[in-house]
Amino acid sequence: KYKDPFIIIHLGGIADVSEETFTATVNAINKLEPRPKLLAISGEVSSNDCMGSADGWKKDVRRQQEYLSRLDSRIPMICCPSRYDEIEMFNQYFGQDYYSLFVGGVLVIVVNSSLLKHASVKTSEDDEKKQISEEKVDVNVNVDEITSMADQQAEWLEQQLLMGKFCARHVILFSYHSWKESMDSSDESYLPKHIIERFMNKMADAATQMIVTGVFENNHVTLMPPLGDHEIKIKHVNTGSLNHDKKLRIIRVQAFEMCTDIYSLEDIPKWLALDEESDQEQVQGPPSSSDDSDISSDSSDE
Repeated sequence: KYKDPFIIIHLGGIADVSEETFTATVNAINKLEPRPKLLAISGEVSSNDCMGSADGWKKDVRRQQEYLSRLDSRIPMICCPSRYDEIEMFNQYFGQDYYSLFVGGVLVIVVNSSLLKHASVKTSEDDEKKQISEEKVDVNVNVDEITSMADQQAEWLEQQLLMGKFCARHVILFSYHSWKESMDSSDESYLPKHIIERFMNKMADAATQMIVTGVFENNHVTLMPPLGDHEIKIKHVNTGSLNHDKKLRIIRVQAFEMCTDIYSLEDIPKWLALDEESDQEQVQGPPSSSDDSDISSDSSDE
């Protein structure tokens, strides 16, 4: 149940980050007041493709986990798989690849967008068309199995959004891939149009406040265009990789909205005013039609 405002920390990619930068980041998070209720990571955890260099991927991940182990144990951490992470290996090192949890009355949804993008195209309730992205997938898994796994996650996500509509103060979704529509259908940084169309109305119906990604190097906040009769404008937020600009994102969860600020490591305030009701970071308007222990979890296995 929502009681008081709180903060969530978001990092984009953590691949190739120096020990000095990682240590400074963890120290800054540990010193924040009020203490964050969650640290979320939704960018690349390794510069190695685990399907091409499994040993390199494991070496990188062990290194990242050593640095992250210095995080205040009272701050839970979640992580989204990226395009370079094979599910079984990700599960071994980070746990489940998609799940949800309640944090202070807010439903936090973590998706495996690299898998979700392979879900079937639903043209009606009884008609599904299998669609596999051109993005590289594990050659040891056949197309039907990938589609089945993706469809299972898609159905689970629909259930989570329905639960969020009735049981949560807000909904926030963490994803690697972007949920904005791309003019270039071959750009693998974006989810396919049929996935976006399938879920965006459901997200708006569930009063989703933010979609937070880590696929791009730049930091930006964009208001998604209103959907149908919904007045809510979902904020689409991306946090660049920590190695790229040494910045982290602070999300302030308030009673009626979520606001977000991006800080360089040297500029992070020691104390945060949670009653600020606007984003300090510049928010772009929706694109025109021509543009293209307050925590409980809900397992993806249930």
